[in-house]
Amino acid sequence: MITTALAFVTANCAPLAIYGLVLAGAAATAAGVGYHKGVQRLWDYQVEQAQAAVAIVVQQGKVTERVVTEYIEIQGKTRTITNTIEKEVIKYVEAGLDRCPLSRAAVGLHDAAAANTLPDPARSTDGTASGVEVAALTQTCTENYAEYHRTAARLTSLQAWVSEQQKLNE
Repeated sequence: MITTALAFVTANCAPLAIYGLVLAGAAATAAGVGYHKGVQRLWDYQVEQAQAAVAIVVQQGKVTERVVTEYIEIQGKTRTITNTIEKEVIKYVEAGLDRCPLSRAAVGLHDAAAANTLPDPARSTDGTASGVEVAALTQTCTENYAEYHRTAARLTSLQAWVSEQQKLNE
């Protein structure tokens, strides 16, 4: 009787085992296809992100190139103007057109402004001569303004570059 029951179960379970194997194979195939599609979607997404990043980097490079070119042009104009003014100041100083000495108070105010400090109250306010002549002060002021314009051009260019880079990243 046991052999008969075993034979009956074996005969009836064989088709179930085959169906089970077929279903397991189908599930494995579906899982493999799903995994492959997921990997493909991830790859496509990564490629899309890389292309977007390349486009942004190219735009950033163009902005940088344009801003640097403008900065170089401004620097050239500033240098030309400064050189012309310095030549005139040197003529003025060498010709001795104004050898008038400045007062100690005037020199003190200039020095305080240049150092970005408060004027020294101990400086003479009685109008005594300082030994610094107007021509020399004019030359110093010319040099200071030239440096100011160079620095202002740098700052303006940097601000333009930062502003445009921010627009690209929005």
